[in-house]
Amino acid sequence: MVPDAALDFVYIDGRHDFAGVTEDLVSWWPKLCPGGLLGGHDWIGNGDASGAVKRWSEGLSATEPRQPAHIYVTADHPASYFMFKAPKPCAAQ
Repeated sequence: MVPDAALDFVYIDGRHDFAGVTEDLVSWWPKLCPGGLLGGHDWIGNGDASGAVKRWSEGLSATEPRQPAHIYVTADHPASYFMFKAPKPCAAQ
């Protein structure tokens, strides 16, 4: 029920299996505004979040050419991951 491009920040801590993480990413990524930040819990250790995020971000880079596939991972345990959605380009003056 959240409209697309309505949120500046999304943090996912749901299912940790490959399919569950992928479903969350597919569902929540469109809800982010351009320049928004998406994060999630349990990068390694409690399921396959890291594998799902890596695979999904590779596909994202192919479909959104301006979107970098860079994933930031925290040093804490269990680690969290974060990705920025590319901002919209500025209009030419």
